[in-house]
Amino acid sequence: MDAAAQAEGEARVMALLFDPLEGLGLGRPTTTTKAGYEKMKRMVCGCLAALSEAQLNELREWAQAHPGGPQKDRVPNGQVLLGRVKDTRRPTGGKSVSPLMQEVFANQLGADAIRDGWAPELMKWFRAVPLGERKWPGGFTVNNIKKDAYQAMRRHRDIQMRIDRGDVIAAEEQAFYDRREAAMQECRDVRQAASEGAAA
Repeated sequence: MDAAAQAEGEARVMALLFDPLEGLGLGRPTTTTKAGYEKMKRMVCGCLAALSEAQLNELREWAQAHPGGPQKDRVPNGQVLLGRVKDTRRPTGGKSVSPLMQEVFANQLGADAIRDGWAPELMKWFRAVPLGERKWPGGFTVNNIKKDAYQAMRRHRDIQMRIDRGDVIAAEEQAFYDRREAAMQECRDVRQAASEGAAA
């Protein structure tokens, strides 16, 4: 997602989530100031920019049914909204996968990462970035992710070659190989779940 697509996605979140909720008369969360509420909306819009119109409509309907505040007349706070999205998108054995992460793995970038073997480092990079700061990784970031993955990819290929030859593999090497394979499978699962979601 480039800057233009990100901005378009953020505007979509505002138009389909916050504007309708406020239009119904729901006020800002009781625990936030007006400035804090505007900041919260910007952060949530940034985090949810990759959601589709259908997903945002679903989230809005949920928020309408679960308003915040003691009088149940407030927009749910950002943590609640993001938590709801996280709870509904868990395709990899209970580990949370953000909408943006799913979009990246469904994209050609994710396909390249899985094909070339650096997908676990891409996943690791995403999970190291705070939720409110996650953006589509640019070329510089992708190059750094590939550099970080180089040694692990080389070691994995070497072990795979020795397994294929029928060599005896040391326990430590086998454990590394198994962990790497599991990490790769998780990335494939994310891509498959994202692709199935897009096709639904």
